[in-house]
Amino acid sequence: HTLVRTVFSNNVSIPIWGPDVARWKEGPFMTEFVNRTKHTVQALTWHSYPLGPNYQSDKKLHVSPENNATVYSPKEWALLQMMRPDKMDRLGEKQIRHIVQHSDPDISQLKLVMGESGGAYDSGHPNLSNRFADSFWYLKAMSLLAQNHHVMFCRQTLLGGFYELINHATLEPNPSFWAALLFARKMGRQVWHTEVQRVNAVNDSHHQRHHDDNGGLRRRQVPTTTNSTTTADHSEQQQLDQRVYAHCHLHPNPQLTILILNYSPNATAILQQLDGMLPSDLIPRDEYIVTSEGDDLESSTVLVNGREPTLSLPPKTVGEARQQILVPPHSYSFVQFSP
Repeated sequence: HTLVRTVFSNNVSIPIWGPDVARWKEGPFMTEFVNRTKHTVQALTWHSYPLGPNYQSDKKLHVSPENNATVYSPKEWALLQMMRPDKMDRLGEKQIRHIVQHSDPDISQLKLVMGESGGAYDSGHPNLSNRFADSFWYLKAMSLLAQNHHVMFCRQTLLGGFYELINHATLEPNPSFWAALLFARKMGRQVWHTEVQRVNAVNDSHHQRHHDDNGGLRRRQVPTTTNSTTTADHSEQQQLDQRVYAHCHLHPNPQLTILILNYSPNATAILQQLDGMLPSDLIPRDEYIVTSEGDDLESSTVLVNGREPTLSLPPKTVGEARQQILVPPHSYSFVQFSP
């Protein structure tokens, strides 16, 4: 702190963030660091690699816990973990307990920042971290941490490793680049907690798929006070193959955007009601339905509303024809409602 003030002079405001720990542990180090630096640092940073190490370091086969006859290679097992809807369901809750709910207001007001995350460490999963499947953990992690009072997420990396957002050889965007771009543009700074209520499943023999009818979405604003937080009911949420998140843009025009992650391989998710909104309020809306080319999780090509994306990312505007929100299997969707 003294060095920064000496180098940059007292007339320049230079924020100081730290300690950028590899793992956040509610132990002596973080407790002492926070107590000693609460008047010096403006944000607390940490790293997270929820998918574990690069699967090439895994030399064993894996047996399915549901069916002992099913055996997975390390790559197959890594993909299975990437597409688990319950993966990371409690990401960021430790920081809520340790910082946001702290009785000392000088500590509870400190900002939280994800200083580095790329899913799998040791350069990411080969031919998975740079493919469509990577977008699911990435979008979920950003959404969960936003709910849990984090103000920034630093992705590892822009260029380099299998988890790069831009292919360093071709300079073409990898699939998670489009996930990051849509999240940054569409998800506003006012964050809501959401709860999805399952109603039933309807068979659709024409498409040889069934629809998970999630019925309604209940939303609650994340409190802006620094000493309190609201958590969603995890008991029922963990049984669903979908995760739904909601943010609002406040300026210049208030707009609600919901992000729907559909992890199901064979079910189209249906959202037909939002708490506090009539079914007719779901239109008009702009949809960005993101799928992989050939419905392949290992594809390096994504489609937004059925087309290869460009930086302009034009939406699909839904009017009177259809009120329900449909999200195909193994896809995600940003849905923005007009004010």
